[in-house]
Amino acid sequence: METSVRRIGARELYAEVDRAVDRAKAAVAKSMSLEMKLLQRDGEIWSLECQLSKAEEELENVEGKLTDAKHMVKDRENGLQRKVQLLEAQLNAWKKYFQDTSERVRQVEAKAEHLEGRALRLRMECNQWEKKHEEAELKYQDTRKRLYQLVSNMRNI
Repeated sequence: METSVRRIGARELYAEVDRAVDRAKAAVAKSMSLEMKLLQRDGEIWSLECQLSKAEEELENVEGKLTDAKHMVKDRENGLQRKVQLLEAQLNAWKKYFQDTSERVRQVEAKAEHLEGRALRLRMECNQWEKKHEEAELKYQDTRKRLYQLVSNMRNI
């Protein structure tokens, strides 16, 4: 019976060893599988880190370009603001010039109207003097004629 206990014990022991070997093989297989997954994940992490590094470099590049573009836009805005201010100053100068010129034109027109009225009055006065002169000339001619007749009558006497 001792041999049978030993056989049963050895069988159980072999079975236990076989199970332990199977578990060890399964554990080794699982360990290798997990190591492969780990290596795969490490590769993915490395790839993602490379992509992240490239993306960060590109982001820095784009941010630099954006900063440069903002500076250019600001410089252009400042240039345009100066240009607008210059144009507004020129516009104001032209408005002032136009107002001054318009005022001078109004003054010249008023003076011209005044002078036209004066010229008309002078023409009318001149016409009156010419008429008076003609009347005086006629009186003078008539008086002269009478004087010659009187002198002629006196010689005949």
